[in-house]
Amino acid sequence: TDNQRVILQITDVNDEPPYFINRPLPMQAVVKLNAAPNTPVFTLQARDPDKDHDIHYFLVRDRTGGRFEVDEKSGVVRTRGSEMFQLDMEYVLYVKAEDQNGRIDDKHFQSTPEERLSIVGGKRPPQFYLPKYEKTIPENAAKDSE
Repeated sequence: TDNQRVILQITDVNDEPPYFINRPLPMQAVVKLNAAPNTPVFTLQARDPDKDHDIHYFLVRDRTGGRFEVDEKSGVVRTRGSEMFQLDMEYVLYVKAEDQNGRIDDKHFQSTPEERLSIVGGKRPPQFYLPKYEKTIPENAAKDSE
């Protein structure tokens, strides 16, 4: 019998959709009442398990009257316009992330489900999403040290 050497080269198929890593969901942010145009208020972050991905971020639905925009490449959500934001007013955006290299068909890319981003004018109570947080601080730690 003859032996034949076969070399298989396996490549990753871009078949996994991206997912948001921002927590908690729905996403929450705060905007200063007097925020200037182009002020960053939040950064959308998504991951894609595939090696060959190109994630872009999109504003799907805007319930804010055009007060915010999303940078397609960086995911940074910024203010638009110069009108002051209202105290305790909730501004709601619906966003998604798409993998521009992960096509489902000729018209559609793999994407995250549509997610809600709630932005409140003024202040918002602290947000915790883990059930427990621990930090040890030495007794002799300097003030304002990490």
